[in-house]
Amino acid sequence: MQSSETLGFVYAAKGAKYIDLALNSARSLKDSNPGATVHLYCDSHPAEGHCFDAVHLLSVSQSKRPKFEALRRAEFDRTIYLDADTFVCADISDIFFTLDRFDIAGAHVVLRNSRHSHRTHKIQFPNSFPQINTGVLAIRKSQRMSDFLAQVDAEMAAADSVVDQPIFRELLWHSDLRIAVLPPEYNFKRINEVVTMSSAYCAPRIIHDSDLRRPDGKAANDATTLEGFLRRGAYRHLIALLSADKFLSPGSQKKVSPLARVPRAKRQGKLRKLLGLG
Repeated sequence: MQSSETLGFVYAAKGAKYIDLALNSARSLKDSNPGATVHLYCDSHPAEGHCFDAVHLLSVSQSKRPKFEALRRAEFDRTIYLDADTFVCADISDIFFTLDRFDIAGAHVVLRNSRHSHRTHKIQFPNSFPQINTGVLAIRKSQRMSDFLAQVDAEMAAADSVVDQPIFRELLWHSDLRIAVLPPEYNFKRINEVVTMSSAYCAPRIIHDSDLRRPDGKAANDATTLEGFLRRGAYRHLIALLSADKFLSPGSQKKVSPLARVPRAKRQGKLRKLLGLG
């Protein structure tokens, strides 16, 4: 990575609800990544006192996913895009490192046997080339990248689609872009499973949960912070996992046991019974 390259984060949001969500996420990003430069692309200005370093108004676009306009217009040499329904709980600047060798980085979708993940655009793909979750993406600026993002935007408009991942997957397949696949802790979608994790797992870096944008407002008692979004025990367990993660805290010798698990003897006995071994 050249020292002269600019690095930054972008959000895209339409409507007051998503602007507020992006603001909450950006606060968590700045708390865990001091010095980060964060830009918002939106359809109206956020309230005074926001934490964004710059706010850009979206153009009147055919796209139903403003993230692609935000990525195309991003002013950085290397950009990390985050959906508004995320919380950042650790240093994620190492994602920029992947762009030394790759054009784009993202994580696989998690529920790959769900109806949503089986949606296709024009081509049927095997599970060995799954969708990429476009809620966390890192890109390196180039003309090829700009053309690719414009193509995704145009294809979505032509298909009148509000779902971007099947189109993104197909166009990525046809492109010559080099993609790095991020580990799941950089786009942690199964937040209910955090209590089953021990310190043998890498701690989640980015919590990405659609409950944050539930229309009924029942995501949590206080979904403006990660501590409010998670139950107290789960939040404390997450903090313990972060402190035990050797990539985040080099030399850490902390051990963390799962909060919830089936006792080992019972689990093995049940497994042997299911396998017909006892």
